[in-house]
Amino acid sequence: MASQTQTAETIAPRFDARDYIRMVMRRWWFIAAVGAAAMVVGGLISAGMPKTYRASATVVVPQETAGVLLLGGTPTASGERIALETQAHIAAGNEVAVRTQKALSERTVGPKIIVDPQEIAAAISTAIRPPDLLIITAKSETQPWAREFANQTAQSFLEVMDDLRQKESTNARKYLQEQVDTTSRELDILLLKKRQYQRQWGVTTAAGGAGGQGQVVAVGGEAADFRSALNQTQADLAAMRARLAALRSSEQKAKAQQTIRTVVANPTYASLMEQQNTTQIALLQLESRYTQDHPAVAEMRTRLAEIRQALARTSPTLETTAPVEPAKRYGIEAERRAAEQAVAELSAKVGSLQGIVAAGEARRSDVLDKEGVLEQLQDQINLKRAAYKELLAQLEAKELIAASQRGRSSIVDPALQARASSPTLMRTLLASLAMGLFVGLALALLMETMDDTVRRPEDLTRDPSLRFLGVVPWTGDQATSLVVLDAPKSPPAEAFRTLRSNVNFATLDDRPRTILVTSAGAGEGKSIVAANLAIAYAQAGETVLLLDTDLRRPTQHNLFQLDASVGLTNALVGELSAQQAIQATRVERLSLLPSGPLPPNPSELLDSARMGAVLQELRETVDVIILDSPPAIMLTDALLLAAQVDKTILVGAAGQVTRDAFDEMVRLLRHARGDILGVVLNKLRFTAGDPYYYYYYYYYDYNQSGSARRGPRARREGSAQQPPAPGAPTPPRSDDELPF
Repeated sequence: MASQTQTAETIAPRFDARDYIRMVMRRWWFIAAVGAAAMVVGGLISAGMPKTYRASATVVVPQETAGVLLLGGTPTASGERIALETQAHIAAGNEVAVRTQKALSERTVGPKIIVDPQEIAAAISTAIRPPDLLIITAKSETQPWAREFANQTAQSFLEVMDDLRQKESTNARKYLQEQVDTTSRELDILLLKKRQYQRQWGVTTAAGGAGGQGQVVAVGGEAADFRSALNQTQADLAAMRARLAALRSSEQKAKAQQTIRTVVANPTYASLMEQQNTTQIALLQLESRYTQDHPAVAEMRTRLAEIRQALARTSPTLETTAPVEPAKRYGIEAERRAAEQAVAELSAKVGSLQGIVAAGEARRSDVLDKEGVLEQLQDQINLKRAAYKELLAQLEAKELIAASQRGRSSIVDPALQARASSPTLMRTLLASLAMGLFVGLALALLMETMDDTVRRPEDLTRDPSLRFLGVVPWTGDQATSLVVLDAPKSPPAEAFRTLRSNVNFATLDDRPRTILVTSAGAGEGKSIVAANLAIAYAQAGETVLLLDTDLRRPTQHNLFQLDASVGLTNALVGELSAQQAIQATRVERLSLLPSGPLPPNPSELLDSARMGAVLQELRETVDVIILDSPPAIMLTDALLLAAQVDKTILVGAAGQVTRDAFDEMVRLLRHARGDILGVVLNKLRFTAGDPYYYYYYYYYDYNQSGSARRGPRARREGSAQQPPAPGAPTPPRSDDELPF
């Protein structure tokens, strides 16, 4: 468990500057397109915008710390307590806009301006400059209007704030006076209630009272003992009543029945059930080996139908009867009478204890209630007195500042001249291009981050315990899948030979005899990897058997153009031996055991003891056995085989399998106790930014140009020894024409 936790913690994506550069190079066209689109949109918007003018007026709004009602603060004018942010919203509101429109349309000095209040409200914006400055900015397509809007809005804002202060001051004094009167009445009512309660019960203080009426009388251990005895007696009564009900029921049954019926299992029915199970198992075994029309299968079905008909006619149970003994009925009647007597005695005892406990609780509750009521009245009186004093202080302070309600806000910097604010076309284009490139870069990085597919060898080896065995490049022009045989000098062929060498280096001390090749999903090239790896081993001088264990969608017989009518399934069901099903290929020292007929239960066949025996038989005849299996996530076939072979090679297709799917395949194989030898990255398309690009470029150039530097005779001899395969890649003339 500790090793699994450590592995999970070490699996994390690793990025550096080269990774981001590769991301940008792969999606440069997308970034450029977004930047160009943003520049075009910005230019169109800038060209269509009318020329506007802006003017600003500055208002100073002194801020003071206001007292908190009922907490002893020093009150100030209500308008000065309004937050600067709130006053900024008021300055840009409809009320100020209406006053500004009225003042501009009715003024006697200067030309009148007739506009709609909504136009003024839309032209006004405010900004705050701490600690106490409010900037009012007006925007208009007419230059004089922008200046007049700003100055008149500032003046209207001061008028609105003055009216608000006067209104808030009047409302505050009225509210405080109402609170003082209400609190005074509530205090008088509480004092009257206290005096009446003291006269009624003779209680003078919360601690005691006249005549001992206010003292607490505690009910001690005696009351607790009575309550405990009551609970125990009630439990005994309930148990005795349950026993009495059971005895009465038993007595009635004994009187009503002279005999007792007993139900037992039918042995004939149990024997028929055992025969049915045995016949079903035998039928399943025959159906796995023969077709539905086979005589043995038909005979077994007929026998199963006869057994089921016999079961339908046989009852699963039998009934027997036995007489009831008279002595047993007399004993039940005596026990019932004793139980009735015990129930009556316990009921009487419960009633007596309930009366004693109720009387004690009543005395205790009466004393505690009187003292608690008096304490509550005194607490309420104290709170009301404190609130009354605070309200009087607040009301007196409001009366003192009622005469000085004029606000201290003023215009300190009126607008003198409106200036043009429309952005220039060139500035807009540059800003739009910069923003578009930034957005395009962010979207490209987001698309790369959300892309969870495997693209580099590091994506497969995030788990340090996984060994990287090699990369198989995708050149895009392979005319055959068996590149090691048909295109031996191509980069993919060299990649498979490198894979063979890496497997040997990784297993120097313990050479595997059976190697399973699988992948997370379909279409990742695991079958082609298995076939080419087998060819590479055979060309190295070892006898190799390629075993196609994909009993659902086999492909190896198509790659080698062989017949798959006889193969592994025939050996597993015992129709012939594995040696009889093996077929020779066109590669020396390489043979193929195809899948054979597709069975209805591939997983059961691969997990059978016969599969282990076949593998053990084949180990003795060849040096290496390479098994091609179905995908490991969708099917359980690969997981079953992984536990039976020496090593397992995992294949991941670049740009196709996700990292989560690959990690899930690793988890499933380890859970199935499979020994993972390493991973292979298949179908990798190289670009100039990839670190593996230059290795394959120099290798390809070396193999293509090496023969050109030899003499004509050497070239003719080399051509005779190794004729070029049809579809082999031609030497590139420049870097742009490389096939990978």
